[in-house]
Amino acid sequence: MKLYTEEQLKEAFFEGINYAKSITPASMGFIEQYVAKKINLITPIELPSDEEIEEVSNIRLLYLTDKSANFRLGAKWMRDKITNTKEK
Repeated sequence: MKLYTEEQLKEAFFEGINYAKSITPASMGFIEQYVAKKINLITPIELPSDEEIEEVSNIRLLYLTDKSANFRLGAKWMRDKITNTKEK
């Protein structure tokens, strides 16, 4: 799943409005190409798949039996996935 920030969507939307002002009816077929190109330029927040979450949770459960510790580790892992960082 890909998530985009409100700022990214606003920027793309307003750029699209400006683009639409500049095109002629004969070039309307290029709109889909323009939209696809703009979406590909935006860097999404990529959430892990259900399978990836399951795999990591199974590994962690082998080491910890404390549910609150598992929850904290899972929350930190998800934060790191969303921000594309790794806790030191």
